[in-house]
Amino acid sequence: MKQIFLVLAILATAVSASAAYRYLHEQSIVDRCLSGQHGSFDYSTMSCDIETNHTYIAYHVRHPHDEAVAVAAVVSLALFISAYGYITLRSRRG
Repeated sequence: MKQIFLVLAILATAVSASAAYRYLHEQSIVDRCLSGQHGSFDYSTMSCDIETNHTYIAYHVRHPHDEAVAVAAVVSLALFISAYGYITLRSRRG
């Protein structure tokens, strides 16, 4: 049973890390375009445009489910680690 909770905790960590990576990676691409190339970022094609000015589209509009997925993964991680710790302590006591 402990191994199941450990595997689930690892999966929850992977999901939350994936959401964080996608956010940070996208921010670095946008920053590279705006600061490094002095361009305008086209969020519809996810590319840097040097000639045309594009409107800003917020991350939560482009990826509406990322926040819920990340919160669910972090809460699941906390629950799985708590369950793993509880089972470990209970097995040591008796």
